[in-house]
Amino acid sequence: MESLLHYIWKYRLFTENELKTTSGSPLKIIDVGIHNHDEGPDFFNAKIVIDGTLWAGNIEIHTYSSDWYKHRHEMNPVYNTVILHVAKYVNTKIYRQDQTEISQLELVYPSSLDRHYEYLLYQETSVPCSLQIKEIPEVYITSWLNRLQVERLEYKTERILNLQIQCKNNWEEVLYITLARYFGGSINGDIFERLARSLPLTILLKHRDSLFCMEALLFGQAGFLEDDKEDMYYLKLKREYDFFRRKYKLKPLRKGNWKFHRLRPFNFPELKIAQFAAIYKCTGNLFSCIRYFGKIEEISSLFKKDPSSYWEEHYNFKQHSPARRKVLGEKMIRSLVINVIVPILFTYGRRKDDEEIKEKAMFLLENTDPEENNIIKMWQECGLRIRNAADTQALIHLKRFYCEQKKCLYCGIGQQLLAGKTVPKMIK
Repeated sequence: MESLLHYIWKYRLFTENELKTTSGSPLKIIDVGIHNHDEGPDFFNAKIVIDGTLWAGNIEIHTYSSDWYKHRHEMNPVYNTVILHVAKYVNTKIYRQDQTEISQLELVYPSSLDRHYEYLLYQETSVPCSLQIKEIPEVYITSWLNRLQVERLEYKTERILNLQIQCKNNWEEVLYITLARYFGGSINGDIFERLARSLPLTILLKHRDSLFCMEALLFGQAGFLEDDKEDMYYLKLKREYDFFRRKYKLKPLRKGNWKFHRLRPFNFPELKIAQFAAIYKCTGNLFSCIRYFGKIEEISSLFKKDPSSYWEEHYNFKQHSPARRKVLGEKMIRSLVINVIVPILFTYGRRKDDEEIKEKAMFLLENTDPEENNIIKMWQECGLRIRNAADTQALIHLKRFYCEQKKCLYCGIGQQLLAGKTVPKMIK
């Protein structure tokens, strides 16, 4: 309930005609203040006039005024700066630490706000507004999705910025580690990232003239060359890695850290490592290329690289398979652009204060086909028109950080629905 009261206060949705404090003094709200999401009063730097006297300070909001004592604010000096206490129900007088009384306002607002908020808060469907969203004019939805697109990218920049610090501003290394994590997917992302961290890009690129040597380094570090097999290619890789292991003082990972359960052959770790090696064999300075390439086709071409011929008839080191080209598919490359290339370009542009690079990242999103997954299918069933990957990224962010957390008050769509006139029946 307090979240709704904060929303009503912030956007001045309360009844303002002839406001009075609970003691009967005339009250005028000049500035509701700045919403505080941390500890302390709910709104900072508000300005009000009580009985002709201007007050500047903070506002605290509760459902019941007695909550002031429930939360022990009378004992906390931080709340001595409160100039007005706002409550839906005023059931007691309240005092500061020095025993001076604080003026109070009993908040009056349209009852429809309570009904709409209760509907959204207690709806049991995955998208609380699924029945109403079709009623929202598309211009509002588009505007909100545009904001979420940037919010999504800024959310992703946090991890990349931390990685940039760890890599001492080496953006090639940042891309190398981020790309490795992505190649591992949700199952092997952590261990694939550990592989990249255990084998510096500088060492890998020293042997870029030989795909065989690059595979030996990657497979050896991943722990896949510790067994004894009769496969001749495997044995050659093992001998090569043993040499590199001594030369560079490498410490391989344990093969047991890799997961294989329920993976389709095209996602087997050995094949993903081989594809990863092929990309860096053909394009060593990968970040430099994506930084200067302007077309999606150019960037996509960087990842359409064939692994060594051995992998045409293998998905792993265990057994042969029918001959098949093992280059990355269009869907995989599209997802890679969306989840790796775009966030890194956006982060780089933000870090360098380069608007052109940031706009390029947005351009790539807006000109990449929409993603296909259960979250996007759900939004399509709600009737939303989805144009491109920028929309799908925004909708994924909306589902995870607003719908699932019931933050309808902070959602542009939820705010439009709160202002509506009718509430549909609950779905249970």
